[in-house]
Amino acid sequence: MQLRSRGTNQLIDLADGMTIGRMADCTIQLKDGSISRHHASIEEIDGTMFLVDNGSSNGCFQNGAKVKRCEIRAGDLLTLGAVAFDVVSTASKSRASAESGRAAPSNTAAERARLRHEITGNHRSSGLGDLGQQPFGVKVLAGVVGLAVMSGVFVGIRYLAGSL
Repeated sequence: MQLRSRGTNQLIDLADGMTIGRMADCTIQLKDGSISRHHASIEEIDGTMFLVDNGSSNGCFQNGAKVKRCEIRAGDLLTLGAVAFDVVSTASKSRASAESGRAAPSNTAAERARLRHEITGNHRSSGLGDLGQQPFGVKVLAGVVGLAVMSGVFVGIRYLAGSL
């Protein structure tokens, strides 16, 4: 199996134990702000490849559906953050369809437009990402900082109004 980057058209051979992320120690290093430091990994079990989300902020998607773990099949569209890959088989396409027992997913113009909008939308997290994925200490710190800012705004308004 191989991944073909939709942005660069680069082919990447998949193997068991590969890691995907922004860090230099990742097997597949992606320089994109929507990719987590250790975004996902590749597992092979009994000859079947799986994509596993490593708790990334912007998630992993298979054919537009968010997944934590999925089987990688020829013809799939895998999206990690805002980076899209087509899964291609090293065997011929007709043989890959016969082996998988299903037809390749349809690539209608409407489906492509929906996926493109989903990938490039402004819904991606930035900064801390999803606060729900952060450790408890970071959540408490964010709450304290929020209260301090709100208190400062309140005191500033009262000061400007001359009622202090």
